[in-house]
Amino acid sequence: MTMFGIFGRKKKPAGVSVEVIPEELWQGEIGQALRAAGMRPDDPGNIVSFPSARDAWLAQSRVALELRVEAENAKIQRAHPDCSVAPMHIFTEMVWNGPHRQLLETLKLIPYDEWNVRLVAADQKSAEALKLPRIYQGEIAHFQDHINALLGELQGQHRASANFRQDMTRDIWGLANYFWEDQIKPGLLDEHAPA
Repeated sequence: MTMFGIFGRKKKPAGVSVEVIPEELWQGEIGQALRAAGMRPDDPGNIVSFPSARDAWLAQSRVALELRVEAENAKIQRAHPDCSVAPMHIFTEMVWNGPHRQLLETLKLIPYDEWNVRLVAADQKSAEALKLPRIYQGEIAHFQDHINALLGELQGQHRASANFRQDMTRDIWGLANYFWEDQIKPGLLDEHAPA
């Protein structure tokens, strides 16, 4: 998963070390799978240094998403061999690296969280078997431009709010859901519907 790989590259003092796979992911089914693969929470490879706390947080979130996708695909494989899902981001790099990047960072929002990611079929066979829309690789520029414009409007509306962070976060999550349900998902279903 290379999306957002250039995200957050400000020069800051080195020395922030974290567990790439955080403690909570070692619990339950994901933790069992990791241990079965020969991994342990205290493995030196699980401790990584980053230039900033934000970079560390992004890495942990990306790994959490990758593990979520792996766990979901393991379940799918039991019923539908050779089928899988993949993550699709609603706010893509055009938004995260766009004019509202600082706003998103200030709100402590990240590209890999559930509000911004939907699991969709990784290919046409999976789409048909799982009854899910198939992933679209790439940017849908007019959606991303519209999202950027609406983020600016929301920021203007909430600028004087006493609960700016809470209000903006709530509305950004709602905006992402709106774009998914009313704009992106219907287009994916129409585009990949069997003829």
